[in-house]
Amino acid sequence: MDKKLSIYFQDYLETEFRHQPLEATELGDHRFDSLLDDLSREALAARRVRATEALEALPRQIEYAHLSLDGQVDYEIFSQDLTRSIWLAENLHPFEDDPRVYGGYLSDSVYRLLTQSTLPKETNIANCVARMEQIPRVVAAAKANLRHPARPLLETAIRQNQGSIAFYAKDIFEYAGKTPQLVSLKASAQRVAACLREYQGFLEKDLLPRATGEWRLGRDKFCRKFELEMDANLTADQALAEAQAEFERVQRDMYVVARQLWSGFYPGRALPPDDAAGRRETIQRVLDRIGQDHGRPENLTRDVRKAVAQ
Repeated sequence: MDKKLSIYFQDYLETEFRHQPLEATELGDHRFDSLLDDLSREALAARRVRATEALEALPRQIEYAHLSLDGQVDYEIFSQDLTRSIWLAENLHPFEDDPRVYGGYLSDSVYRLLTQSTLPKETNIANCVARMEQIPRVVAAAKANLRHPARPLLETAIRQNQGSIAFYAKDIFEYAGKTPQLVSLKASAQRVAACLREYQGFLEKDLLPRATGEWRLGRDKFCRKFELEMDANLTADQALAEAQAEFERVQRDMYVVARQLWSGFYPGRALPPDDAAGRRETIQRVLDRIGQDHGRPENLTRDVRKAVAQ
């Protein structure tokens, strides 16, 4: 049954990599480095359908009780990831309400090939050129999909797109270095930079005036998202209670240490009062003095090597 689960997962992964080439690249599968995702509404809807069908078919295809313990863990990880992706798509609508998601397709899709792929340089540059030719299609999908994003998210996307323009105008050639493919790379990069400048106008002049969405999830959605993202059998309220208790414990310990160090840093000066405000002041004043004990910038590498050796 473990082998059957492995085959089922690999078949699902193969299908998703073909539909989501950027994810394949990010996970180290470079067979689809010359392609970019179809982000049209129809394709995004089909992506959710595939995930839903895979989740529904999983218990029919795989008998959980007959898996090894390791197989059961794999099953639960796969099932939870499908559940999470479906919920996020149906409740957060990232491609409709969060313009930041397009940044990865517009710049990271090319940047990663030049900085992280171990394929031959000429292959990576050829794939970069192929992907750049598809970026106008991504921009068109963004224009068609985006509705009323939250203003803070859009303002971030606007700044990110400015960085993408700079990447194609200059930085890409530094990463590519000397190459006989420079002519085709320059031509494609110029077209992409022009396309992104036009997209910048869309973001600032068309989308910004209608950026009336709410970036806050609300309590119910936040709590559900928290559970799905953490996958730790822990509610948001439980995590908050644990964090508060841990904060209080660490603060008590820091105060004990700060009191012990006080006379060395502030000889002859009385400790602040032993109340909430005084304890915070004691900790902060000791931290301020500790923070003054640091190396010089030019010695950073030497100091780090010394620390590692110690």
